[in-house]
Amino acid sequence: MSFFETDDSDQGVVFFSKGKRQIVRGRRTSLNYEYELLVTGRRRRGMQPMIVSIDGRTYRFGLQDHPGEQFIFMLEGEMRYIVGEKSYVVEPGDCLYSDSRVPHGPKLGKNQTARYLVVHTGT
Repeated sequence: MSFFETDDSDQGVVFFSKGKRQIVRGRRTSLNYEYELLVTGRRRRGMQPMIVSIDGRTYRFGLQDHPGEQFIFMLEGEMRYIVGEKSYVVEPGDCLYSDSRVPHGPKLGKNQTARYLVVHTGT
């Protein structure tokens, strides 16, 4: 039985303890940021939540795009977040919701760090 298989008794709910989280480097390793996957496994889901941590001293700015939408909730630090031609100053407690097909990405100064929750949807 797969970890993500559900039956009528669990109503499609799967619990992920903090100890089961997986830390991975960004797909574009030159950008040098870290993802903490909040929900692990390969089962197809409608959204993917993760915590992103970035250190401005080692981070390389770059824009990316992908299918779907994304929601960001800033936890710690401060950054500028670029979406298309616009730039947003994002501080703890701020939210940003955007179409992920538009090129986007965080931009930090050398002395800045940022930690934020991001939830990506599929297509």
